[in-house]
Amino acid sequence: MGLRQEKLASQIRKELSSIIILHKDWVGGQFITFTQVAITPDLSYATVYYSVFNAADKSKAEAAMNEYNKEIRRELAKRLKNNLKKIPILTFFEDETQEYMQKVDELMDKIKKP
Repeated sequence: MGLRQEKLASQIRKELSSIIILHKDWVGGQFITFTQVAITPDLSYATVYYSVFNAADKSKAEAAMNEYNKEIRRELAKRLKNNLKKIPILTFFEDETQEYMQKVDELMDKIKKP
């Protein structure tokens, strides 16, 4: 990823976090953290990875992110209007890295015990 892509990805991640904090009702008050943003070289598509903490039903977060995608993108456009001509199309995916790491740790603990 180029330098411009990295800077824009970082800025989008930061702005998305503040948008979700401001509009907690969009995601049902769940605690969502944006872990990574990947942008295509032409800056027209952005893949956003997020984690949901302490939620009984994580599928609600995914449904909310997809339902409010246009509103989130509109808010993002307001915040980035001086930096970009065209706001990238956002695609949201749950980042399952934490859960995977926990499973690996549990397996390692089982192996260590006699």
